[in-house]
Amino acid sequence: MEKLKSGKTEQALPHENVRKTGKKSLEASQVKHEAQSENTEKPLHPSIEYAKTLTDEDILKGKFDKTKLTRTADDFHLDCEDYPALRQHTEHTLNKKGETVDVHKNMDYKGYTYVRYTSDIIKRICGEYAVEKDHDETKREKIKMDADHVIYLDKSGRPVQYLVDLFWDEFAPRDKNGKPHPKPTHSFANLDRISILTNLLKCKNVDDNNAWKKWEESKDKLTTSHFAMLRSLFLKEPLNPDKEEYYQAHPEAIMELPTILDDKKVMIVDEVEYGGLSMEMATYLLRRAVPEMAELSGTTFWQDSTESPGDDGTNDENAICEDGIKTKKKFGKLVLKALPAWYLSKDFRGRGIGDVDMPFYDKAYEHAERDARKIIENSSRPLSEEEKKTIIKKLKAKRFTEKYGSPFRGKKIDLGPEGEDSEMTRKLTKDMKQLLKDYRAGKIFPWSNRKLVNTDKEIANEYAIQIVRAGINPENYEKIKNAIDARPPEMVY
Repeated sequence: MEKLKSGKTEQALPHENVRKTGKKSLEASQVKHEAQSENTEKPLHPSIEYAKTLTDEDILKGKFDKTKLTRTADDFHLDCEDYPALRQHTEHTLNKKGETVDVHKNMDYKGYTYVRYTSDIIKRICGEYAVEKDHDETKREKIKMDADHVIYLDKSGRPVQYLVDLFWDEFAPRDKNGKPHPKPTHSFANLDRISILTNLLKCKNVDDNNAWKKWEESKDKLTTSHFAMLRSLFLKEPLNPDKEEYYQAHPEAIMELPTILDDKKVMIVDEVEYGGLSMEMATYLLRRAVPEMAELSGTTFWQDSTESPGDDGTNDENAICEDGIKTKKKFGKLVLKALPAWYLSKDFRGRGIGDVDMPFYDKAYEHAERDARKIIENSSRPLSEEEKKTIIKKLKAKRFTEKYGSPFRGKKIDLGPEGEDSEMTRKLTKDMKQLLKDYRAGKIFPWSNRKLVNTDKEIANEYAIQIVRAGINPENYEKIKNAIDARPPEMVY
C-alpha cells in the first residue's frame, strides 16, 4: 500500500490518518478503546495454558493429557462486524452449465484462511516450505530458499506484505534462544502481465485469453533500456538527474550500477496465480535486469486458487494453441476459486497504489525543486546554504530515479477521506490488525492445508503441534472443523 520508509524496508500500508471530531481525535478515541479492550480481555483458555507446558516433542510423541484439551467449536468465533473489509471475501466455482457462481463462507472460515495463507507465505520466505525456482516452464524445480529480499508484485502484493509484517513474529521459525528468524528486506515492482504487454511492449487488444501468445511473440523486443528501467528500482544510490540524456543514450551504464539485490537470494511474491504468466514474466525480466542475484524464486500468497479446464474439461499442461504457440494451459474456462478481499471484482481499491502512470512521475520530477523548497521553508531550524542545496539535490535525484523506472511503478494515490481510495485501505488495515488480535486471543481455528499435510511429514508434524497448542484434542479436530464450516455465512454488505 502507501509506501513509508523504515530503514531499508518499505511498509505496505499506512497507519490511519486522523480527522478531528469535536475535542477528541479518532485516534485518541481508538487508543482509549483499545486500552479498555486490553484491560478487559479474558485470560487464555485453560487448555491453551496447559498446552504451553508441553514441548513439541511431547506433542508429537503423544505425551500429553487429552482430557485437558477441552476447547470446542464455540471457542472459535470471529465477529463479522469487526471485519468490514475482509468479510467481503467471496469464493467462486463453476456450475454444470460452465457459469461462474459465488460461494459464500462464514467469517470464521475466512479468518483462518487468511491466517493460514499468511503462515504459509512466511514459512516459504524463511525457507521452510518449497518454492519454485526461476518459474521456468522448461525446468520446474522446487527448492527451499531462505530469502534475503522479497519483491512483492504491485498492486495486490502490498496487502500481502502488510500481513507478513504483522504476523512475522507469530509464524517465523525461532532459534535456540527463542528469537524469530530475521525479517528480510523488501520492495515493490509493478510487473503485471497486462501492464507489461500494453505499456511496455505496446501490444494491442491484449486480454487474458491471448496474453500468453502475445508474450511469446513480443518478449524478444525487450531491450537493455527496458531492463535498465526495472533495475533502477533496486539501485543502491539514485541516478544523477544531470545525466538524463546520457542514460537515455547509454542504458548499459545503469546495468553496471550496484543494486540492493546483488548476491542476494530473492523471492518474488504475487497475491494469486492466474495461469502463471505474471510470475514467469516477472522472473524473466528480473533475471535480465539484475543478473547479479545469487538465487531467484517465486511463489503466490493465495494458493490453489485457479480452475482452468481445457476445451475438453481437463487441465492440459502441454496443450498447443491453434496458432502453434505453446502455452502452459489451454483455457476453455478460467475461473479464480477465490480472490483476496482487496481484489474485489467490483471494486479494486484497498491496496493504496494505482496502475502504472508514467506522466504522474514525470510531473513529480518537474515539481521536485518546488517541493524541496517547501521542505526548506517548513524546517524547524535555520538551514545553511549547503544544507538547502543537499535537500534539493537529493529530492531531484529521488524523483528522477522514480521517473526513469516509472514503467514498473504504480501511481501513488490519495488515501484521504475523499481521496481515490475512499478509506478502503484504512478499513483493510484495521481488519488485518483485528485478525492478529483475534489470533493472539485464540479465537481463530488452527489452519490445516490438507494437500501439504498429506505430502510432507514435516509439515504434518507442524500442524499436529498447532492443533494441540490451540487447546484442541486431536481426536476432536475434524468434529470442530466441521461444526465451524457448517456455520451459515453472514450477510456481506
